[in-house]
Amino acid sequence: MVTKTNEQALEEGFILDVLVNYTICKSYYEILKSTEDNPLSDTKMAQKRLKALVERDKRTIATKAEIMIEHFVENLFNQKKLKEKAKGMVSLRI
Repeated sequence: MVTKTNEQALEEGFILDVLVNYTICKSYYEILKSTEDNPLSDTKMAQKRLKALVERDKRTIATKAEIMIEHFVENLFNQKKLKEKAKGMVSLRI
């Protein structure tokens, strides 16, 4: 059995570089402070915790997956850009 590194497989065209068409889905959050000058308010920690909470939510994951599938169907599949030769991968950080 012959094994190849990912780098070799990319160079030989055996697999495609998935980062060529990498798209970032950005999220925006707004945190309202209860008082303007609250010395106990740690904005960065609050943003970090809010992001962790939202990004793990099943509705958020489902919505992002739906957006990705819609984009794939509308921009690639329906426009016959794949020529029946492509494979795809969706990668999420959860």
